[in-house]
Amino acid sequence: MKSAVLSAMVLLMLAISCAPQKKIEVVTLPVASDPTISIRLWFKVGSQNDPAGKEGLAALTAEMIADASTQKHSYEQILEKLYPMAAGYSAQVDKEMTVIMGRVHKDNLDAYYDLFVHAVLEPAFREDDFARLKSQQLNYLERTLRYQDDEELGKEALSQFIFQGTPYAHPVAGLIESVKSITLDDVRAFYRKYYTRDNVVVGVGGSFDKRFVSRLCKDLARLPAGVQEQPAPPKPEPIQGLQVLLIEKDTEST
Repeated sequence: MKSAVLSAMVLLMLAISCAPQKKIEVVTLPVASDPTISIRLWFKVGSQNDPAGKEGLAALTAEMIADASTQKHSYEQILEKLYPMAAGYSAQVDKEMTVIMGRVHKDNLDAYYDLFVHAVLEPAFREDDFARLKSQQLNYLERTLRYQDDEELGKEALSQFIFQGTPYAHPVAGLIESVKSITLDDVRAFYRKYYTRDNVVVGVGGSFDKRFVSRLCKDLARLPAGVQEQPAPPKPEPIQGLQVLLIEKDTEST
């Protein structure tokens, strides 16, 4: 009797461990005449997912993936390897999404892919990269946005005015004091929470073959499982009548 129960438990455990994983959603655009291959990884996470007091965390986490060291290569080594390929990869963060994107000539795909996939799966989260990228983000908020880009400053002010009280209100790059408060542990935790295989949609275009798409999906399946509940859609207060928003700029740049 005990043997039968034990056998049943073993079979149940095997069934659970062998249960098929949810397939990663893939969108393809084959163009045989294009000598390049483009990759887009859309993660369903954006600045609306920034914790209160840590506004800018989604943006900084994305940069720590796309513009920093991996566990296999330092940032400097990555730049050296990408240069002769005339290729690169980057991150784009919006209110609701983050896209890790790259493009390379098909002749360099294997060497490039090794760098790209390690950036997504095995970011190193080194202190020196964190300090560099956090400084860049603060410089954008304190200098570029405030003094050098009136159009973007106006857009951000209008967005804050319209979406006040919602997760859409703050700039994607965050708020100065919030970015200052972000730690490397915050980045690690945000990555573990949102960069999962259940939270990504893959896009591939150009002169790729099916084997490459299968390889990419197989590698991304190494990401942890997990689906996070998203914030409710913002419901800004309706604007009544004509309202004017005035922005007073400090002319001092230091």
